[in-house]
Amino acid sequence: MPSCLGRTSVAIAWTELALGKGIPESEITRTESYMLIHKPKEMTPRRQELMNSIKNHVAEHLESQNDLARDAVAKGDSLMKKNDGLMMANSQLERRIEAMEVNMDARMMRQMEEVRAMFMSQRGTCTDNVTSPHSRASHQSPSALLGNAQYIGKDCELRGGWPLDIVARGVVQDVDPNTEYGERTLEEGNFKIFVQVVRDHNATLPCHHNGWVRTLGQVVQGGVIWPKELLVFASHSSSS
Repeated sequence: MPSCLGRTSVAIAWTELALGKGIPESEITRTESYMLIHKPKEMTPRRQELMNSIKNHVAEHLESQNDLARDAVAKGDSLMKKNDGLMMANSQLERRIEAMEVNMDARMMRQMEEVRAMFMSQRGTCTDNVTSPHSRASHQSPSALLGNAQYIGKDCELRGGWPLDIVARGVVQDVDPNTEYGERTLEEGNFKIFVQVVRDHNATLPCHHNGWVRTLGQVVQGGVIWPKELLVFASHSSSS
């Protein structure tokens, strides 16, 4: 929307005055532009008296003829300062967001490492990577094997996730560490469990038996390899 205080816009008034006087627009005074902008088509005695009064006032108060260019520069400086302040505030906000993202990533990495370390310590010889069925030999004694045999066919609850919680329910199918399942053997300290009910579909399998099944949600109902110490049996307060 054009700036207009009267019958003629400010821009047109500056141009006309500059062309008429042969001077740059920056040298046009406020009083001159005001009188041109508000100049009526027909000059009545009352209006002529008003114009004369303005001219007399200006003659007596020369300081009132402020350079419009000076005013424009002052306003421009003010806007530039405000813009610089906004840019500085925006930069500070961006740095804060970047710092928060870095801290969040570091925190998540620490938590993932803690969970991984916990599983590694609880799983015993069980590893995250799928191994060959014959990559390890079991040295479990016959007495220990017979002791674990009592768990075959028993209902149990599977603990997992972080913090540890019941993530599924099933029944023990096999306890022999040399039993092959999928692309690996059970290995010592692990049981083969047939999962009947899944409570947490996002729970990660502590012992992967192939290269594509990673969570209980992918198993639904089927066999998994689970550390004995993460099993809870109905007749025991713990699986140990």
